Amino acid sequence: MKRLLQISLLANLVLLGLAGWTAHRQHELAMTRVVRTEAAPPGAGRFRRRLPPALVAVTPRTPWDAIESKDLVRLIANLRAVGCPEPTIRDLVTLRVCRKYCGGLLDREAEDERAWGYTRFRNPRQATESRGRQNELRNTMDTELEALLGVSASQLKNAVLGWPDSGDPFDYLPLDKRGLMREFRQHYQRLEEEARQGLSPWDSDPAVDSRMKELERQKQAEMSTLFTAQELEAFNLRESPAAKYVLSHLPEAKSEAEFRTMVQAAVEIGIEGSEASDLSPTSATGAKGGLGRLILLGF
Repeated sequence: MKRLLQISLLANLVLLGLAGWTAHRQHELAMTRVVRTEAAPPGAGRFRRRLPPALVAVTPRTPWDAIESKDLVRLIANLRAVGCPEPTIRDLVTLRVCRKYCGGLLDREAEDERAWGYTRFRNPRQATESRGRQNELRNTMDTELEALLGVSASQLKNAVLGWPDSGDPFDYLPLDKRGLMREFRQHYQRLEEEARQGLSPWDSDPAVDSRMKELERQKQAEMSTLFTAQELEAFNLRESPAAKYVLSHLPEAKSEAEFRTMVQAAVEIGIEGSEASDLSPTSATGAKGGLGRLILLGF
């Protein structure tokens, strides 16, 4: 009986030791487990398979993803590389450039509206400044289009709109100088508007007239440093005050040489600016629809 009690006590001690060792082992295993910081759905990593490094890179979802680029120069090159028709490239790029500048114009107009409020009207100076900003934005857009596509901006925009090509007003200039001419005209147009500030188109003031003549002389002098003699002659044949007077007041020219002679005579006599309106027109319909009108339009 005594031996049976000893065996039973020894067995209990062995079982107690095994229970303690098992609890200690489970505690160590719990301490070495990796703690997850993010919950994952059940079974998310059950069948995870490692891909070879060559297959890890993201591949384009569609063929267009390999062509698309926010850099328009790169986009044009990609489209040409896959054989995209040139008219389609022009339409796509023209739309993107116009959309970008249209967004800029809307942002500026919204800023102007917030500044003026609902109870104030724009004064003439503010209206002039607003038109100037719009023209400046348009000129910048046209210059960017021509630099990207090597085609006249007016031709590109007319093609997108489905309008017949009416000709570029600066077709007498190389393409790389048309942006310069647009900036030049915008600059002097702003100076002329500032000089006539407060005057209606039919009003005349000796001081303003003198200022306008001085601006014209200054413009001619500056143009002679920016453009060649042939380009300056072509400009004056189309856009000088003398040319505009001939187109509006004199009979239709029978030839280009005759039109040039008429313009030169107007320049020598000094018929320009407000003085032109004081002279009686020889013919009310002169030059309308004739060769002079074609020259003005750049044909």
